[in-house]
Amino acid sequence: MNPIPSPAQRLLHHGSAPATQAMADAEIAASAAVAADPSNRPFASNPSAATPVPAPEHSVRAASSASARIDGLDGLRAISIVIVLIGHSGRVAGHPQWLNSLRTVGVIGVELFFAISGFIITYLMVRERERKGRVSLRHFWARRALRILPPLAAMMAGFALAAALGVFAWSWPSFWGAASFTRNLAIPGWLPGADWFFGHTWSLSMEEQFYAVWPLLFVAFYARRDLALGLLLTIAAAPLVALICEFHWAPVRNLLPYLPYLAAGCLLALLVQRERGQSNTDSKGDASSRAGDTEAERAAAVRSSRTLLQRIDSLPYRVPLILVLAGCACVVAWLRNEHRTPWLWVPLDALLMPATIFLVLAETVRHHGRWTQLLSSGPLRLLGLWSYSLYLWQQLFFGPEDVYSHPWLWSTWPFNLVAALTCGALSYALIERGSMRLKARLGLG
Repeated sequence: MNPIPSPAQRLLHHGSAPATQAMADAEIAASAAVAADPSNRPFASNPSAATPVPAPEHSVRAASSASARIDGLDGLRAISIVIVLIGHSGRVAGHPQWLNSLRTVGVIGVELFFAISGFIITYLMVRERERKGRVSLRHFWARRALRILPPLAAMMAGFALAAALGVFAWSWPSFWGAASFTRNLAIPGWLPGADWFFGHTWSLSMEEQFYAVWPLLFVAFYARRDLALGLLLTIAAAPLVALICEFHWAPVRNLLPYLPYLAAGCLLALLVQRERGQSNTDSKGDASSRAGDTEAERAAAVRSSRTLLQRIDSLPYRVPLILVLAGCACVVAWLRNEHRTPWLWVPLDALLMPATIFLVLAETVRHHGRWTQLLSSGPLRLLGLWSYSLYLWQQLFFGPEDVYSHPWLWSTWPFNLVAALTCGALSYALIERGSMRLKARLGLG
């Protein structure tokens, strides 16, 4: 069997998969909210169960509101799926020529999806442990199954119908790779001749593997405070791991290089909660014990107790700096995926992109400014809600011309965009929302 391609090759031959994840996040959020309300509320909890973070003020708003939905996350999902569609559009029939140079950018959307998923899942587990004293793994995996499997099954049935109608040739190896959530692994003798149409499930496989392992690690190590250090080491090792996987370790080439993005989201969730805990502890401290301190001593104590997130908040021109860093990271990612000097751009991309996504995600969930107002706009919110279903269905309509049995109108730009949006919207309305209601009736919210 052929070795697993590099990220750019995978995008060209299997499609970029905006992780189920990001879209999967919508559900998790739902599970933390009122059972009957399908809104995703990663910060939702009993208002009386936690003391609001006193500083920074905009962080308080996000962290302390039990009813406020973090719409910015829907906007980030929308941006992610748009990036994926742009990457896939560079290969379809009739596409504008300016999209040719962007055909490898879709993986950036996948990486952002991973980080969003890691953040929401971890934050909700932290909050559940605070409220109930434990995390129910049975309920966690049941929520995941209800979130992921019904839309995926509907997509597979739709693809089977399209194949039966002669749109494309069915590939059983590709189907079994998707159904077994092993599409991201190069197992010897497994998935020979895997095709385009289920290629995007490599990221879904990554997500499911994450859902299987991460809750176990969380339950085992959260009380020991070892998780944050492990996540930080995972991110720090990203350049070396990515460089090795670029030239070796083919079986895990679509696994190990993407762990830092999940780790970045998980780490942010732990830091946000730790910031809340520290703020609560500080607010309950005995003020009289500091009465004799000089002003300089009190200022030094405040500086030494500042969390990493608060230090980031104090940076001058924080938002412009993040935007500049994001631009640089995207350029580096493009150079990496175009195979320009891989020994340079591969590790640099693995260093810059997780850090950039961490900062973008932190800005979104902790602050309420123009950035989050933009991400909370109606069209972006709606597209973000559709993003999981849209991701699943777009693969049928955004393939290269040679993967179809004959020329097909709905695989031609821009008709393919209309078809994908229609299927994504219907899947969300008819299947995803139904799964949310079932989850609520089963008491899994």
